[in-house]
Amino acid sequence: MNTIFNINPNKKHIEYYIYADDLAVIVKGEDYRSAVRIANFELRKLNNWAKGHSFSFSAHKTKAMLFFRKTVPLRLPLFLNGEKLEWETEIKYLGAIIDNKLKWKPHLDYIYKKCLGTIFQMQKIVGATWGTSPKVMNMIYNCIVKPALPYGTVAWIKCLNKVTYLRKLQKIQSQACRLILGVQKSTPIAAMEVILNLRPLHLEAEAKAFLSAGRLQRNGHWRRDEDDLSPTTARYIDEKIEKDHIYLQLPSVQDKRTYCRSFFECKIDPDARATVLEVTPSDSNQIHVYTDGSKDINDRVGYGYTIKTKTRSLQGENHYNLGTTPSVFQAEVMAIKTSAEWLMEKKVTDKLIDFFIDNQAAIHALGKITTMDRLVLETKRTLNLLSEHNLVRLNWIPGHYGFLGNEIADRKAKLGCQLETEFCEPAIPVADTVYKSKITRYNFDCHNNLWRNSGLLYKQTKFFFHELRPRESKWLLKQGREKVHDLTGIITGHNSLNYHQHKLGNSDSPLCRLCEESEETSAHLIGGCPVTKVFFQAELGYLPRRIDLLTTNFQTIMKIWQLIELKLTENQQREFSSGEEE
Repeated sequence: MNTIFNINPNKKHIEYYIYADDLAVIVKGEDYRSAVRIANFELRKLNNWAKGHSFSFSAHKTKAMLFFRKTVPLRLPLFLNGEKLEWETEIKYLGAIIDNKLKWKPHLDYIYKKCLGTIFQMQKIVGATWGTSPKVMNMIYNCIVKPALPYGTVAWIKCLNKVTYLRKLQKIQSQACRLILGVQKSTPIAAMEVILNLRPLHLEAEAKAFLSAGRLQRNGHWRRDEDDLSPTTARYIDEKIEKDHIYLQLPSVQDKRTYCRSFFECKIDPDARATVLEVTPSDSNQIHVYTDGSKDINDRVGYGYTIKTKTRSLQGENHYNLGTTPSVFQAEVMAIKTSAEWLMEKKVTDKLIDFFIDNQAAIHALGKITTMDRLVLETKRTLNLLSEHNLVRLNWIPGHYGFLGNEIADRKAKLGCQLETEFCEPAIPVADTVYKSKITRYNFDCHNNLWRNSGLLYKQTKFFFHELRPRESKWLLKQGREKVHDLTGIITGHNSLNYHQHKLGNSDSPLCRLCEESEETSAHLIGGCPVTKVFFQAELGYLPRRIDLLTTNFQTIMKIWQLIELKLTENQQREFSSGEEE
């Protein structure tokens, strides 16, 4: 298929896009007639190319579409193998529905229906207080439904600026949240997203779009005319990246897949903990190299190494700082590379060189025959050069397990963290995990700001969540469905208490059944009701306050609520008994 690009080397008006056996041909012309004329000429050339390779293109599987803005021009015919091609208004290509106006509404409708079908299937295995656990339901949503929502978002991200498009996709997340938590239909989606630590869809979609665009820019495949000032999606993404995500333009460590054999040994011994290891080998023909990488609480990354041998001139150690962008894995690989280069500068020959590394991922990466990591590739080549005149082995040893050489290297790496970096940031190409972690942190902060700036909305939920609390969200998902249902009702206020039921018309009064002084909400019963205060003092030995709800863990809140339910039940039984007596 790759020879198809040789049909028309001068691609002024024609572009080919091939993915496996799918071929897309884009034809541009000065006007409609010239574009159709060029397309027919190109289709004849494609037909001749196919005959030369003993196959043919199927006319009934080939679709044609004309992109235009306002007026619909005359539909001039296109021919393939003598058969007339039908003009379409929508085409599905690689899972995306493309329409002739590039409005992307058909694609969003397709995503909505597809995800809604999955949500309906999820409804069959769960109820408010029975069925699959919240943890499993959350996993199903995050692994099956959620990845389908932002598919191809780099092309249609601007559509989410329209409220009608955004609300349509939000319905999917809203229904999924209700299935996970087992709550009432009136529960607001913003509160459920905060409780589940789930990002709003527009933030998730933007993150996917910016990561994809950043990758295309770094690879040189992002094509946009800088002189074109029209408000295109590409320009919108570029402006957003320049403003908020400039780190996406940093050079990446990822490269094309490269084959590189390893002329050194890689060994990961599961019984390494029981190995008795000499820090300095007794044989003068042996060299022990200990390497390590580290990251401190300020995200400063350092690495160090120490080389032990009987030959004094070959003994050495050093430590370096890599700034804040590299990962610990990259620091480990840099330590191996730098120590190998130091040995090569000393022109070491005819030695048995053992590297002792406490990072299995680094050993696995260096042992693979293929790699897409430029830093790993450079390190492999350095080790291969060292292996030309020496026997080199990479050995795994457990970190912080009493091996003195590893402890020395660990101290060196921590000293490296405290140094000022000698390089401009980034000191080495950036790993893909850095881009993802930064944009994840940015989305977390944006979600927090949206929640804090929501004004007087969600007052009840803010008694418990003044900001995102990931630890409490994680604990909540591990509980049973009935407990999650009750806790979510306590937090959001959408429960069976009088205040909410009065709003729905199911209760005569919104006042508290115990004190009949204030509105009956969960926050009032926990921290403001005079009746429960006396009860708490007797049962718990202390009085919960509303201000404490912001920091109190859910396990404690659940215990307090069980006491409140007991008190409400006693009050209801008392009223029922007095009613019978009357």
